Amino acid sequence: MSYPLLRKFLEEDTGDDFVMVNVIDMYDKPLQIGGVEPGETSDQVLAKYMQYMTPALLARASHPVLYGQAANTAMDIMNAEGMEEWSRGAGMRYRSRRDMLEIATNPAFAGSHEFKIAAMRKTIAFPIDPWMQLGDPRLLLALLLGLIACALSW
Repeated sequence: MSYPLLRKFLEEDTGDDFVMVNVIDMYDKPLQIGGVEPGETSDQVLAKYMQYMTPALLARASHPVLYGQAANTAMDIMNAEGMEEWSRGAGMRYRSRRDMLEIATNPAFAGSHEFKIAAMRKTIAFPIDPWMQLGDPRLLLALLLGLIACALSW
């Protein structure tokens, strides 16, 4: 991670939520580092990383909004050699840039990040400021309340 880019991202904080778009290519067999048992799959090693991330994300109202396996190789590549093969993609909603920074700078995160490195051959992650997001908890709450109101009035 480039610290000048991170600093710029944090200084330009909108105060609103954002989604981190992740494009991921997993190793067929994870790198053998401390804590990785022989025979473990990359998915099992990534799950060790997520043991820290999942509670840290949920505690800050952050959650996945999109996740899936790659259905094909990349179909549109421009000026990006070696970017044809990907295993999966994900979109992770963060409540704020501050939340992302708190998660990433927590000392408990340092050890678990090694599992991510051992499981992923390559990844691209970039933040987007969505103007519409169907995974926004505020939208989901409004839809739920609307549904309850309709049911009660019926």
